[in-house]
Amino acid sequence: GILIGWSLGTAVITLVLYFMAVRNPMRAVALAPAYAVIEGAFLGLFTMMVDGYLANAGYAVAGGVALQAFVITLAILISMLTLYYFRILQATPMFTRVVSTLVLGIFITYVVSFVVSLFGVQVPFITVFATPTSGSGPWIGLGLNLFILLVASLLLIIDFKVIEDHIKAGSPKRIEWFLGFCLLVTLAWIYIEAVKLSARVAILAGNRD
Repeated sequence: GILIGWSLGTAVITLVLYFMAVRNPMRAVALAPAYAVIEGAFLGLFTMMVDGYLANAGYAVAGGVALQAFVITLAILISMLTLYYFRILQATPMFTRVVSTLVLGIFITYVVSFVVSLFGVQVPFITVFATPTSGSGPWIGLGLNLFILLVASLLLIIDFKVIEDHIKAGSPKRIEWFLGFCLLVTLAWIYIEAVKLSARVAILAGNRD
C-alpha cells in the first residue's frame, strides 16, 4: 500500500513537470534534473512493486526484473538509433502522425485505467497486476505489451528527428535541456513497458520458485 501511494504520487509529479516543460521548453534547464530524480524514484518503486508481485505469486525472473528491463531498454535505444542513423526508419510526416496518434490513444487508455482504478476497478491487461495468469490472459497481455513497447520504441525515431532538426537550425544551446528531457521521457516509458514484458514472460514461462 505504501509503495502504491508513493508510486502514484511520483507519477503525478512527473506528469506535472512534463507538461510544464512542454509548455515552456526553456524551463527544462531547471525541470529536467528534478524530473530525472523523481522519475527515477517512480521507476524504482514500480520495479519493486512488480518484483514483489512476482515473488508473492511464486515466479522468478532470471537476473531480476530491473536488470532485464534495463537490458531491453538499452537494446531498443541502440537499435532505434542504428535504424535512424542509416535512414532505415525516418520520421516522415505520415510516420509522425501515425505514431503520435497511437501514443495519444495509449495515453488516454492509461488515464482511463488510472481513474477507474481509484474506484477499485482494474482494466484487464493494461497492467501486470490486472492480467489473468491462466488461460489466454497472459498471451493477450503479452501481445498488448509488445504493441505498446513497439509504439514507445518508434517514438525514439521522432525524438532523434527533432534533435537533428534543432542542431541543423542552430537552435540556442539551452534547448538541449529540453531535447534531453523529451528523450528521457521516452526512455522511461520504454523501461516501464520492459518491466511489464519481463514479468509477463516470467509468468508465461512458469518459472516458479
